[in-house]
Amino acid sequence: GITNEQGMCVLAPNVVNSYFFLFFWFVLILGVLVNVLSVLLVTSKHLFTYGGWKALITRTSLRPTEYQKQLYFDSGTSGRILLDKIASNITGPTFNRLFAETA
Repeated sequence: GITNEQGMCVLAPNVVNSYFFLFFWFVLILGVLVNVLSVLLVTSKHLFTYGGWKALITRTSLRPTEYQKQLYFDSGTSGRILLDKIASNITGPTFNRLFAETA
């Protein structure tokens, strides 16, 4: 017949856990999408060198010589990233002096 057993119902904790799972799944997907978008934007910025050159001139108020422009375009992606990082971490006049000394 019918037996009476003592036990805990696991249905309620499973429902709560499923909501936690859904929340964290959407957070994970959002994080992946933001990272992919960030990688695409940074990659396109460094691949399209002319836009990076214009941004560098604007950010640092640089009055470049033709040699400095050629140096920027010939430095490769790593060199452009390095110049971009240096320009974003020091003041414009200091970068101008530093870039003028390399030319």
